[in-house]
Amino acid sequence: GFKDFLFRGMPGQRSLKFIVSVYREGWQAFRSTELHKHLMWLMRLVVHHAYDGGAGAAAHLAEVAEAFRDCQAVQARAVE
Repeated sequence: GFKDFLFRGMPGQRSLKFIVSVYREGWQAFRSTELHKHLMWLMRLVVHHAYDGGAGAAAHLAEVAEAFRDCQAVQARAVE
C-alpha cells in the first residue's frame, strides 16, 4: 500500500510522513503565497471526503499518494 511509498525513492523518506505534514500545516513551498491556505484546505477536503466514504474517494487518495512520491508542485496539482 501507499504506506511504503518513498519520497523521490529516498530510503527512509516515507511519503506518508509528508502527507500528514501537509494535512496539518500545508506545503512549505507555498507558505508565503496566497495559495497556501487554499491548497491546505483542498488536501483536507480530499482526506475528509475519503474518511466519509465519498464517491471516488479511493481513486482521489491514490492519485494524491502517488503524487507524494514527487515534488511539492506535483503534489499540489494532484490535490487541486
